[in-house]
Amino acid sequence: MKVFKQGRGGRGGLSLRKTLVVFQFTLSAILIVATIVCWQQLHFMQTRDLGFDQEQVVAIPLRTQKQSALSQVLKQEMKQTPQLAGATASSKIPGLELNNIVTLPEGVSVSRQQSMFTLVVDFDFFDTYKLKMASGRSFSKDYPTDSAAFILNEAAVKEIGWTPQNAVGKGFEWGLGKKGKVIGVVKDFHFRSLQQKIPPVVMHVLPVRSSWYGFLSIRINTGDNKAAIAAMEAAWKKVLPNDAFDYRFVNEAYNKQYETEQRLGRLSILFSMLTIFISCLGLFGLVMVTVAQRTREIGVRKVLGASVSGIATLLSTDFLRLVAISIIISTPVAYYFMDRWLTEFPYRTTLHWWVFGIAGIAVVGIALATVSIQAVRAALVNPVKSLRSE
Repeated sequence: MKVFKQGRGGRGGLSLRKTLVVFQFTLSAILIVATIVCWQQLHFMQTRDLGFDQEQVVAIPLRTQKQSALSQVLKQEMKQTPQLAGATASSKIPGLELNNIVTLPEGVSVSRQQSMFTLVVDFDFFDTYKLKMASGRSFSKDYPTDSAAFILNEAAVKEIGWTPQNAVGKGFEWGLGKKGKVIGVVKDFHFRSLQQKIPPVVMHVLPVRSSWYGFLSIRINTGDNKAAIAAMEAAWKKVLPNDAFDYRFVNEAYNKQYETEQRLGRLSILFSMLTIFISCLGLFGLVMVTVAQRTREIGVRKVLGASVSGIATLLSTDFLRLVAISIIISTPVAYYFMDRWLTEFPYRTTLHWWVFGIAGIAVVGIALATVSIQAVRAALVNPVKSLRSE
């Protein structure tokens, strides 16, 4: 407040006060825009169609080779439980980093081997996660040769230079020497968060007792999650009585990838509130100084018949001009920085014009409330007292 006490009648002091108010409200408007855009992007990522259904799916980690080897036994035991709609084993679940491996598609020279992410699944993976095919078919026990087959996602097909239609039937070699045919192309799905572009993925099945199976995924078909979890644990203990049972809901684990954006959103709210509070203090101080300087003018106007509302409006207009300037400055600045921030996301929300409108209205409303209180008080002072004080 020291700056507001210095140079009561000086133009330089008043100009500095006005500059500070413009700066503070400019920063407030920018932070309000940043807060809205952060939460918009977070909501966009959490609600976008991922290309698969992760709701009501529980993942059980298989931490040891013994548990991995018994994945199909565990799965069959759990599928007999009425609360469970489906089960599958896979090397990873959505939200986890996939392993990278070198592949050799048909027609590609050894010198141009393709690096892809690999996902080991069993025959029920597509049904459990409700993946959609772009062409061909998913894995099936009805085809014994599927143990040597591959399914690629659209991103992998595009990287190779194929199309979803002509990819089916092509030869394919997995990095560890497994050779077979492509039987289908699955539509792209966001196995990792929307912070990353969908990578090329090759999917295949391995022998039942393979140690590659790191998770069981169970789809629940009832609203009673507690009873379903209890049923899973009972089935687990039937096969592995001495091993600890652990689980996680896939959607909750997946959304943990957005903790950084959630923290950023909370911090932007905190800093917005703090900046707005400081801005209001600065504006309030400027109003007090201005009213003190214009006490005689206010008294004369009241003697000449000016109304309380008229004087309050006169005083408020001057300060709202400063706020308008701050909005004009903040809009392009906020747009520039938030647009740059959004470019970091391969999949992003739209930067809508109404976000800046909301920020402007909020800043004007806060400023008007701050100014009006002091302006009305000044207008209500007895004009005789105002003139005597001069």
